[in-house]
Amino acid sequence: MMLLVNSKTKEQVETMLDYPVLKTHAHETLNLMRQMRLSPHYTIGQIFKEFCQPKCRTCPNFGPFLYIPTMQRCCYECNLYNKSYGLGSVKKICYYFGIEKGDLNDIQLVHNIWLHDPHDCMANISQCKNLVSKLYGPEEAEILDTTVHIIEGEGVYLSEVEPTPYQRHGIPGGGCFWSERKRNRMKFMATVPFPYWDKRAQATDAGVYCTACAYFWRETVLSDGRGPWGCEEPCPLGWESSFRAYREADLPQHVETCLSVHAVEMNPELRPHDGN
Repeated sequence: MMLLVNSKTKEQVETMLDYPVLKTHAHETLNLMRQMRLSPHYTIGQIFKEFCQPKCRTCPNFGPFLYIPTMQRCCYECNLYNKSYGLGSVKKICYYFGIEKGDLNDIQLVHNIWLHDPHDCMANISQCKNLVSKLYGPEEAEILDTTVHIIEGEGVYLSEVEPTPYQRHGIPGGGCFWSERKRNRMKFMATVPFPYWDKRAQATDAGVYCTACAYFWRETVLSDGRGPWGCEEPCPLGWESSFRAYREADLPQHVETCLSVHAVEMNPELRPHDGN
């Protein structure tokens, strides 16, 4: 009994110590979670645990974002391409998966705050597929793969959404996060900026970007109409590097072997020019 009491007391004390740190250094994350009505679903301890580890949960790279439906730190590339981050309208999920909204009680629903008229919630498609597997069997869940692209939909146009956190954090490309091929944009509506808290240094790290990678690929790939904005062809090799974030301490190591840095050094005409 005393062990249980001590455990509960320790948890309460840790929560009291963790919340001020989160409120100070991850205020925007907490605020967006509140607006999406997801705050009650996660404890301060769960959020703080993810706050204190730097890696994307689906690859070894640094993850500067938090995918809220599953409380996972992630990088931009995994959020864009990994199927586990797929998000869909609850109405479409229920229609195509043959389930009722009441069946989703154990799944975190995301209230859409980016559209001017948020009339529907969103849910993680992988979680919903697992639910179908439990309700109707794994064979039925496998059949649903053919409808996932329909559920993810074509997202919304840039003019239809409010300014996103990406556009306020100096990320290379700015609004490019909303200029992806349309079917990829919805998942970013449940993804928020999330700095890493280094407990040893007592400091945050929101991630930094390689200017050469961002500039080189924007100028050489996007300017001629190729890449994901200009057509439906696969992204050219290296495109993702323009959006990869690094911990500040790791960036010098990247620069030493960066092909974009080398290309800019060898071709002065590729160097950014001062607009003034």
